[in-house]
Amino acid sequence: MWSVFAFISQTDPLPVSCGTCFYIVIVIQCIYSSDDDHESTHSLLRVPEGPPEAVDYSPAKGNGGIMSPVPPLRVLVVDNNEPVCAVTADMLESLGHRADCETDSLNALKIFSEDPGKFDLAIIEPLLPNLTGLDLAIRFRDIRPGFPVMFYAGYVEESLSSRIAAGGLGPVAFKPFTISELAAAIKNRQSL
Repeated sequence: MWSVFAFISQTDPLPVSCGTCFYIVIVIQCIYSSDDDHESTHSLLRVPEGPPEAVDYSPAKGNGGIMSPVPPLRVLVVDNNEPVCAVTADMLESLGHRADCETDSLNALKIFSEDPGKFDLAIIEPLLPNLTGLDLAIRFRDIRPGFPVMFYAGYVEESLSSRIAAGGLGPVAFKPFTISELAAAIKNRQSL
């Protein structure tokens, strides 16, 4: 049997219809107890899917046995929630991609406009302050037509979802997601 210990905290109250966000900051320790009362402790930074014996942690693979289904990409992650942005960037890097994390949409636009060919994909929270994620994606596409964008959110109102679809701006992945779901979403986005 596995016991997992982690810190969890709830964000400040959000406006109505914005969903509830919880941070699961880091898995501190996993303790495995077998039937013979032998106990072993493992410190982890992430918990892969599947039973522990099914996961390959060999350093030769470099990412816990979870291989990315697409060639390595340079991804710009834009989320005003710094811990969520950092966790997403870590997940991307564990899949073999390079990730740049930006918490300010206006700064993300500046970085992108300075070198639009630097990035292969942007993953954007649609409910950003200052310049919304939808507006940011449109500006990215104005600068570099056809640039691949993927949105990720805990909650998206139907009107915003319709605007994203109508603009052909890309799919929405819903938080929280597993590393396998993120890999599949990137693969699907790259094939669009």
